[in-house]
Amino acid sequence: MVIQYSCCTHFNFLIMDHITPSIAIVTLAIGADYIKAMEPGLQSKRDYAKRHGYDLHIGGKTVWDRTRPIPWSKLKYIFEFIDKYDYIFWSDADVLITNPNISLTSAVLPLLPPNKDLLWTKDAVGNLNSGNMLLRGKSKWLKDFIERTYQQTDLINHIWWENAAMIRLFQTVPTDTAKIETITDYTIFNSYLFGPKNKANDPSVRLFASSDFLLHFAGVIGQWNIYRMMIYINHCLKTGTPHNTTILDIWYEQSLKSQADAVTSLAHLKIDI
Repeated sequence: MVIQYSCCTHFNFLIMDHITPSIAIVTLAIGADYIKAMEPGLQSKRDYAKRHGYDLHIGGKTVWDRTRPIPWSKLKYIFEFIDKYDYIFWSDADVLITNPNISLTSAVLPLLPPNKDLLWTKDAVGNLNSGNMLLRGKSKWLKDFIERTYQQTDLINHIWWENAAMIRLFQTVPTDTAKIETITDYTIFNSYLFGPKNKANDPSVRLFASSDFLLHFAGVIGQWNIYRMMIYINHCLKTGTPHNTTILDIWYEQSLKSQADAVTSLAHLKIDI
């Protein structure tokens, strides 16, 4: 799926050429139920892209490499856009844009040094995370890096899938290390609800705040549990109500079998879908 919006604001970010950079937000959602469960996050991306004049690409089953777990297909999908844009912002489907006033152009693009082609974060639990990344378009190194990442076949079924392969190359290949920028302030574009102890009220780390650009539901088990949390966080943002970490900690431990289970749970909080 491709959604294109005309850019309504001129940014002189490409200093050398004095032109507005072309930017695409890219994500992947495969499977009917998964797409339904991630819809709050996908809609937040549609609204955000339209607001800022970015293109949005949502990959589906046509880009799925069925010989591997689905997350690997993000690499192949990213590859399609490298020569088409100046910058690509990859954002997993389980990500909700929570502060659409923040633009990629002003808040994220300046963090990528001119001599590097990939920007990611060390996340709230101390891991390098590929859930939200800024990638430089028209990069020969990036194409090669993606191809070599895909060749790490011994990691196909690793619990972190392609993320583990990217980490391996980053940590073991000096030329890759040199082209990747890592920031430790993950709250800029990779905030989490839960910390290293799987608690939403973990005081040892800075967790999601309503002013953050986005919220990544990393570590949350079950697509309908993610759906429930997305709806809840959206409700808190719209009503100006702080999210209840006690409720979230209880939900983290629960398993939901269906959308109906999520709706019933939210109804107890008087939240309509």
